[in-house]
Amino acid sequence: MVKRKPLKMQFIFFLPSLIILFLFIAAFFYESLEFFKFAGLGLFSMSILFTNFFTKYTIIGECMLTDEEIIIAVNDQITKFPLSGMQDLKIEYWGYDGKQFGKRVSPSSNDGTMNNIRFTYQGQSSEIYLLLQEVHVAPLNYLFQIWRNKGVAFTLTNLFGKKKDMVD
Repeated sequence: MVKRKPLKMQFIFFLPSLIILFLFIAAFFYESLEFFKFAGLGLFSMSILFTNFFTKYTIIGECMLTDEEIIIAVNDQITKFPLSGMQDLKIEYWGYDGKQFGKRVSPSSNDGTMNNIRFTYQGQSSEIYLLLQEVHVAPLNYLFQIWRNKGVAFTLTNLFGKKKDMVD
């Protein structure tokens, strides 16, 4: 289970990149900024890469999915949510840690933390963000098949909101 850092923190890291890009573009119109014609694009690219190395989340607990319940452990507190009592169980799968976006290699690989589970239990809505790694893919697919066989009502979608049968 993870807690994502606020977008403000990510924006603070990205702000210098935007300033450098602005100076790079301005350099074509003002001779006094000649340096940024040559260095601006390189500095902008390096700043984008630099921001990708910052951790954008904090691990705050653990989440275990079983064929009967979802178990949340934060600090010393363990909470169990039986699947039989859940309504509107939705799982958004955006990818695992290190999975590349698209088919080509890029510096913007997935950090595995945008995956979430949403459900309503006893009238209270919950949302849990998960850090998924490649080793979780096969067990999740197996568990989802067990849930389907048991008649557990859930929706699995990808990052575009398209319904899926399994994670990849």
